[in-house]
Amino acid sequence: MGRKKRIIRRVNRFVRQNSLLRMRFGNWYVGVTNSVERRQRQHSRRLGRELVIFEAWKARSAREAADIERRFLDRGMAGSHGGWNEDSVYVYVFKYRGPYT
Repeated sequence: MGRKKRIIRRVNRFVRQNSLLRMRFGNWYVGVTNSVERRQRQHSRRLGRELVIFEAWKARSAREAADIERRFLDRGMAGSHGGWNEDSVYVYVFKYRGPYT
């Protein structure tokens, strides 16, 4: 199995394990970055709370990371496609809203 499929499976598993009753992709945010720590701090500041349900995975390339991001955006996750560069190889997901966030 390729890295892209493994990341997709891991994102699905992470969301399922951290969802209260059922998976609602609208309660989650997906993004691509070259600095996981920086983006986590920026989102925490913007939302006014610490992001405890946050995970990131390294893709092989920025294009692969963007493809994974697009897949989850199409499934209803919050986020915005674009704004990445050639170094943006990390896909990250965090609990955006919903019960017990």
